[in-house]
Amino acid sequence: MVYVPQSQQTSSTMSLVARTGGAPWTLLPLVRRAVEGLDSGLLLTEARTLEGVMAESMAGARYRMSILGAFAAVALALAAVGIYGVLSYSVSQSRRDIGIRMALGAEAARVRRHVLAEGLAHVGWGVAAGVAATVALTRYLASLVYGVSVTEPATVAGVTAVLVSVAFTACFLPAHRATRIDPIRVLREE
Repeated sequence: MVYVPQSQQTSSTMSLVARTGGAPWTLLPLVRRAVEGLDSGLLLTEARTLEGVMAESMAGARYRMSILGAFAAVALALAAVGIYGVLSYSVSQSRRDIGIRMALGAEAARVRRHVLAEGLAHVGWGVAAGVAATVALTRYLASLVYGVSVTEPATVAGVTAVLVSVAFTACFLPAHRATRIDPIRVLREE
């Protein structure tokens, strides 16, 4: 902080900062009277709290973070829809194989476990690649996010949990539907 005499300032404006023990707006009339008591020519025009000044200075960053958060939410939703679509399509393509297994006496639970394991293995590779990309892009992301670790374990774990649960649902529902279908009907379709 540098204090410069008002007579050396090129600007005709001044700032007065007052520290209060209570609510700042209740003490504003007292501060105005004290300033008028010092010099009746001085005029307090813009009274703001320090929280207001801080909020105004952070408004741009807050806006960018809200936009970034919205894009992240859209990206997460698109990833979830994409995972569901791809895995659901993959399971529906193997309906014939599932029908043959069911016709040969395979238990429905075992078929579902097989489909889940196969689908979640692909998701596991995708999650590993995503986490690796996050770690690799940490420097760039750190320039966008102030004061937050971009490799924050809670965030990475949360996103991973959402994507894995979507993948689980994407595999389980079609596999469950396929195991409930009559094997003879599936074999006749082809």
